[in-house]
Amino acid sequence: MNQAVREAITAGQGRTALRRIRDLDAAGRREVGKELPALLRELRDRATYGVIDQPVLDALLLAGLASIPGPAAAAQWLARSELMGWILRWRPPGGGAPAPAPALEEAVADRPDEWVAEVVRRAAGRVRDNWRYEGLYTAVAALVPRAGGTPPTDDAFVLGWTRWAPDLPWALARDPFAATLVPRLFEVDGAGGADWVEPVAAFVASGRLDRADALDRCVRRLLRGGRAQDLRWFCALHDELAPTPEESAARLRDFVRMLPAAPGPAADLALREIRRVDEASPVPVAVFAEAVEAALFRPEKRLVRSALAWTGRTARRAGRTDAAVRAVLPLLEAEDLAVRDRAVKIVARHAREASAGTREAAAVAGAALPAELRALIPGADLVDGPGPVEPAALPAYVPPPATPPIGSVAELVEATLLLVESGWGGLERVMAAIVEHAHRDPEGVHEALSQLEAARPWLFGPDHDAHRDDRPLGLVGQAVRGITRVEPATRGARSLVKAMRTRVRQLSRAAADPWQDPNDLLAPPFRLLAWRMREAVDGLGWRPFLLAVPTEANGLLDPAVLVERALRYEADGLAIGRADLAQALLRAAPEVDRDTLKRAAELTSAQGRILAEHLAADAPPAPEITVAPVSVRHRLHSLSPSRERSLRLLPTSAPTTMSPGFRDVAPLFALPRSGSWDVLPKLGFWPGYEEIPRMMPTHRELAAAHLLPAASGLPRVDDASWSTPEIGDAVVSLAEADGPAGPATAAVLAYAASAQESATRATALEGLLVLASRGRLPAADLGRTIATLVDTGGVKLTRIVGVLGEAVHAGAHAEVWETAREALPPLLTATATRRTADAPRGLADLLQLAARCAESVGARADLPGLADVAARGGSSALVREAARLQRIASPKP
Repeated sequence: MNQAVREAITAGQGRTALRRIRDLDAAGRREVGKELPALLRELRDRATYGVIDQPVLDALLLAGLASIPGPAAAAQWLARSELMGWILRWRPPGGGAPAPAPALEEAVADRPDEWVAEVVRRAAGRVRDNWRYEGLYTAVAALVPRAGGTPPTDDAFVLGWTRWAPDLPWALARDPFAATLVPRLFEVDGAGGADWVEPVAAFVASGRLDRADALDRCVRRLLRGGRAQDLRWFCALHDELAPTPEESAARLRDFVRMLPAAPGPAADLALREIRRVDEASPVPVAVFAEAVEAALFRPEKRLVRSALAWTGRTARRAGRTDAAVRAVLPLLEAEDLAVRDRAVKIVARHAREASAGTREAAAVAGAALPAELRALIPGADLVDGPGPVEPAALPAYVPPPATPPIGSVAELVEATLLLVESGWGGLERVMAAIVEHAHRDPEGVHEALSQLEAARPWLFGPDHDAHRDDRPLGLVGQAVRGITRVEPATRGARSLVKAMRTRVRQLSRAAADPWQDPNDLLAPPFRLLAWRMREAVDGLGWRPFLLAVPTEANGLLDPAVLVERALRYEADGLAIGRADLAQALLRAAPEVDRDTLKRAAELTSAQGRILAEHLAADAPPAPEITVAPVSVRHRLHSLSPSRERSLRLLPTSAPTTMSPGFRDVAPLFALPRSGSWDVLPKLGFWPGYEEIPRMMPTHRELAAAHLLPAASGLPRVDDASWSTPEIGDAVVSLAEADGPAGPATAAVLAYAASAQESATRATALEGLLVLASRGRLPAADLGRTIATLVDTGGVKLTRIVGVLGEAVHAGAHAEVWETAREALPPLLTATATRRTADAPRGLADLLQLAARCAESVGARADLPGLADVAARGGSSALVREAARLQRIASPKP
C-alpha cells in the first residue's frame, strides 16, 4: 500500500487519505483497495481491546469507497460492521432530507453514477432490521442522490426508512423518498405505526398516492394477516381515509374473506364495513350468510354480539329470514349462555316466517335446549329427540407411570448435564444413579465422570459451587469430585477409612443442625433434600443404593420394597442415614400388608426398629393447617433495597402427635419457622418445586403449605416478580399426591389459576382436573379462597374464571358449581354496596359460568346477595348474568 495513504489512514485523516488516493493511478488505487482488509485487521490487533478509534474507522471506510474497483466489493466494505457500527456520522447536519455527506461525496466523486447506484443497491440489501445497522442505512440514504435519486425498495431499507429517516413521519410530505417508499409501507411487515396514520392519510389526500390504490393496498394488507399489533395502524388508516359505502362495496368480497381467520382488529373492521354496505343497500343473501357464519364463530365476544345484532335487526327488513334463522341455529348449543339466549330470541322471533324446512331445522335444534328455552322455539316440544344434552363426564384418572431409574453410565452423564435445567426436580434421580453405579461399576463411573468434569469444569469443577452444599449443581459437583479424586482400585479402602472418621466425628461432637440455613434461601423440603444428598455423597462407594427412592410417580414408596431395602442394608452391615430414613417414612404408603409387617419385624438395627414401629403404628393425625391473609414485606423488584407490603394467603401449621420416625423432620410440620410471617421468604434460583409434593406424597396439605410462599407471587399483581420462581408442574404433582386436600391446596390452585403466565394457568387446570377426577378437589375451600383473594386484590378473577371455564368444558360441571356457589355470596354481598361499574372484573363471567353449571347438573341454591344485584335493573352484563343465574338456580317455591 502507498505509504502516504497508509499514514493518513492510521492517523485518522480521512480527507487527506482521499486526496492522496486521487493522486494515484488505477493500479495504485487497486493496490490500496486490496490491502485495506489486512490493514483493518492489523489496526484492530494493535488497538486496546480491539476497539479502533472512530476517525481511523472513517478513514478506512472512505478509502475503500475511493479505491475498491468493483461495486460489489465496495458495497461489502461499506457494510462491514466494524466500520459502520451505530454512529450516525453520515446524517446531514441539522437533519432534513438525505444528501451526500461531504466526506462520502468526496469519496465517490470520481465514480460514475451507475457505479454508485450499484453500490447503493447492493449495500441496501445488507441493511437489517436492527439498531446496529442504522449507520449503514444512513450512509446508503446519503448516497442515493448520487445514484439517481430513486431509493432502494428492499424490505429492510424500507424498515430503516420508517425508523431512522430524519423527521419522519411528520415530514412525510417533504421526504424525497416518500413517493417510492409509501406504497411499500403496505407490503413490508413491521413498517409504520400509529403515528403514521395522519401523515399517510394526508399524503393520499394530497394526490401523491391514488386514493383507490391506497384503499386497495390497505385492504390487501389486512387480508394478508399478521400480528394484531402490526395491523392496528392499517385499520386506523382505513378509518382515517373514511371510505364511502360505495368504495367499501367494491371491496366487499375482500372484507368477507377477512372474517374467518383475520386477527381481531381486521375482523372488527371487516364486519363493520360489511354492515355499512348492507345498510346502504342489502348485500346478496349468500354474502350475508357467509359473513354471518364466519363472524358468529369468532372467539371475540364483541364480534359475535355484533353479528347477532345485525342478523336480528335485518332479517325481516332485508327479506332473508331463512338465512338469518339458519345462521344462528348452531349457536343454540353455544357454551356462552348469553350468546345462546340471543340466538334463541332470534329463532323464536323469525322462525314462524321462515320456510317449512327452516322451521323443521329450528325445531330439531331447539329440542336439545332446557325446557324453558325449548318452549320458545316453534315445534321444538313436538320433536321426539334425545332432549337436553347431558354434560360431558370427567375422564377417569390414570396415574402416570413411575420414572425409570437411570440404567447406564452414559445415561447418567446425560442426566447430569440436564440437571442444569431441572434443578431440584432431577437431583434425586441423578444422585441415586451416582450412588448405585459408583457401587456397581466404580471404574466406569470414574472414567465417565472424569471426562464430564474435564469437559464442563465451569459446572462440576472445584471452583463452581465448591463451598455450596445447598444447591443442586453444588451437591452433584461434590459427588463428581468425590469419585474422580479417588482411583477405583483404592476407593473401597479409602471409603472405609472415611466412614470411620465420619463416625468418630459424629461421636466426638454434636452434629450440625441440618435445618440451619444462614442465607434462608431454601424452602424446608429442599433443606431435607440437600441434607439427604450430603449423606449420599458421604456414602459414595460403600452405599449400594438410596433407601427412599420412590416406586410411584407421585413419590409414594411401596412399604414392601422399603423393608427389603432396609434388610439389605442390615445384611451388608450398613447404617441407614437419618435423612434417608426420614424421607423414606414420609414416602411410605399408609397401607401395609401383614407379610410386610412380618418382614419388618426382622429388622434389628436402631434405624430398622424405627422403621418397623412406624409401619406397624396407626398413622398420626395430620397437622392442623390454616390459611389466612398476612401482610408481608417484599422487595418491589429485584434491584430495589426497599421493601413493600402486600397481602398474601400464607399457611400456619401446628403438628399434633409426632411419629417417632418424624422427629428428624419436625421442622417440616411447623410453619412459619419463626412463629409468624413478616417477611416473604427469599426463594431460590433453582427450579424443581414439583419435587415438594413428591417428598411428602401422603401429606398433600403440608406440601401445599410449603408451596404457598412461592405460589402467592404467581399473579404478579404487586410487581413482586423477583419472588416468583418457576414452580413448573408443582400444581400437577400436588394433585397427584395422596392425603386430604384443604385450604392450602385450594390456595395454591387459586394462585396458579391467576398466574400471569399462561403455561402456569395450564398446569392449574390440569391439577384441578386431576383432583376432580379423583374426587379430591376441595371445591368449597377453593370458592372461599377465590373470594378472599379477590377481596384482598391478590388475584385477577378473569384469569381464574378462564381456568374454571376450561374445567367445565372438560366435564367438571358439578365441581365448578360447588366452587362458584361458595365464591359468589361474599363477592355479591360486597358488590351490593358498590356501584355496578366498581364490581370485580370477571364477576359477570363467573355468574354466567355458575348458571351454565347449575343448568347442566340441575343444581339449585339460595345465594346471598344474588337477588339484590339482579334487581338493580339496567343493561350491564353483571345485572343480566345475575338475573340469569337467579332464574336458573334459585330454589323453586
